[in-house]
Amino acid sequence: MMKTMLQVIREKMSGWVLFLIVGILIIPFAFLGIGDYFSSSVSTYVAKVADDEISADRVREALTRQRQQYRQTFGEEMDLSFLSTPEAKRRMLDQLVDQTLLFQDSQRAGIIVPPERVRLDTASIPAFQVAGQFDSDLYARILAANGMTPKGFQAEQAREIATREISIHLADSVGISDAEVNAYLRLREQQRSFDYVLLSGADELVDESISDDALAAFYEEHKSEYMRPERMSVDYVEILGDTLVADTEPTEADLNQLYEDQRMRYVQPARTLTAHILVSLPSGADAEAERAALEKAQSLRQRVTDGEAFDAVAREASDDPGSAEQGGDLGWIEAGLTDPAFEDALFALEAGAISEPVRGGDGYHIIQAREVEAERGKAFEEVREELRTEWIADRRYKVFNDRAGELLSAVNAYPRSLESAAARVDLPMQKSELFTAEQGESLFSDPRVRSAAFAGPIKERGVVSDPLQLSDEHVVVLQRAQLVEAEPQPIEEVADALRARIVAQRRAEALKTRAAGLQAKLDGGSSLTEVATELGKEVVSVENALRSSGAQDARVVSEVFKLARPGESSKVELVELDELELVLVELRQVSDGDPGNVDSATREQVREQLARHWSSSEAAGYLEFLRARTAIQINEARLP
Repeated sequence: MMKTMLQVIREKMSGWVLFLIVGILIIPFAFLGIGDYFSSSVSTYVAKVADDEISADRVREALTRQRQQYRQTFGEEMDLSFLSTPEAKRRMLDQLVDQTLLFQDSQRAGIIVPPERVRLDTASIPAFQVAGQFDSDLYARILAANGMTPKGFQAEQAREIATREISIHLADSVGISDAEVNAYLRLREQQRSFDYVLLSGADELVDESISDDALAAFYEEHKSEYMRPERMSVDYVEILGDTLVADTEPTEADLNQLYEDQRMRYVQPARTLTAHILVSLPSGADAEAERAALEKAQSLRQRVTDGEAFDAVAREASDDPGSAEQGGDLGWIEAGLTDPAFEDALFALEAGAISEPVRGGDGYHIIQAREVEAERGKAFEEVREELRTEWIADRRYKVFNDRAGELLSAVNAYPRSLESAAARVDLPMQKSELFTAEQGESLFSDPRVRSAAFAGPIKERGVVSDPLQLSDEHVVVLQRAQLVEAEPQPIEEVADALRARIVAQRRAEALKTRAAGLQAKLDGGSSLTEVATELGKEVVSVENALRSSGAQDARVVSEVFKLARPGESSKVELVELDELELVLVELRQVSDGDPGNVDSATREQVREQLARHWSSSEAAGYLEFLRARTAIQINEARLP
């Protein structure tokens, strides 16, 4: 109901808050592998934050969710081996510690999340929506698939919201003055006028002849930089669900049984198009406040029963800022998403009826049932084809799982012979071409397969890998067949690259020698124009360039804005851009930006930008403070 607060949260979901929420909270609602990640399943712990324990299971689940998020964002074939390093696991543990610290702090601050807030937040989660609208059936199925109940999920949602509130309060505590905005604008809009001459090593005349002996000596000195990476070929067994044939077509009895087993999927529960008027009560209100709120609610209900329009009274008097503007409208509500007292009263109403005042978690509600829809469902014939497709896919998946299970058992029985394991389950063994840790073809274009192949046990000991599941119905098992160690490329293959490198080095050395001579002339009083004339080049003049000026070489502009303001007389500076490029720059004038020329909208954007920057520092500092005041025990040896 508190739409205004939700809007604030969404607006804060950028900059440092996005970092804080994504980094620290690890997006606990990715809905894959989601579980009761706040409870420890073992008596030992990886970390203990005051009295709260963080188990190895919780770290493992957080890492799993992180992998899923990366794959959802960047694709299934992304190489995520870096998430398995000890450093990545420790970073995740630190994030979970920070999350726990923030939640503990929210509890000390007395932050209470009302049920209506949880309902609205839950309904706004895209994973639970169809065509932008909350879908209770999808909600129930996702929770069931992840072993959660609505009650358990909403408890975790309330905890996450309470933790997030601390971040919002920190953001709101940062204020940026007009003076700070003006100082930033003066720098951002600063303009600089300068002259420059660009010098390139490509213009230097050097001896490009290279003897065979010189080439061979350079090759020996840099041989380690011209290596063929180690390569491997593997024997492998692959199971693909797409190649498996389902048993038979389903019978009518099969489909009818599936329909009965999953009847709830095809039933639309009862729902009510709802509006309400809220008379809010603070937590812990005394009897007098309770009585006053109830009397106010009764008087507002009386106004409606006396003939005033419900939506007009809601706009005028409701304490729910999120729905008051819409005349109290809450949209369609289904069972299981609201405060129990609110829900009991709502579903007892007939269409058009108005309830007596109902005491909820956040005050008294006057509820209007605008429309009522009874439970309804789809008939068997309407979903028959869907059931058939599902039945066949289920049978194929079961065949796949059976075959994958048989393969796993065979691998366990023959951990050093993939050929024996394949023969035991009557699967063909294939052999790959040579591939590297960075590149392969066909199946081995997948970085997950290459990463597994070059992992220690397979590469170093030649054992059979564990089954590697690449998708729901794709599994592969590997064993090293051939390992070709890294070796230098023959000099014949890299001769052209070696020659080009030697010539480039000669040009760079010649450019440095020329630069030293030019510096001496500049120190002796020669002007930029005189030096340019001697070099046969023209001076490039730039007027009033901004930091983001796209009309000039960005490297030159960047270096110019690093230079100190010119004194009474300008000075020519010699700046190295890279080994083969130098620039002679004479900064003539610096003009600060005028904050008075910036419109109010832009000023507010700048203020928000600076606030996000400073808020990031505040957040980091606040977490350091919480860590310093809290007893934290870490046992890295227990990391999964």
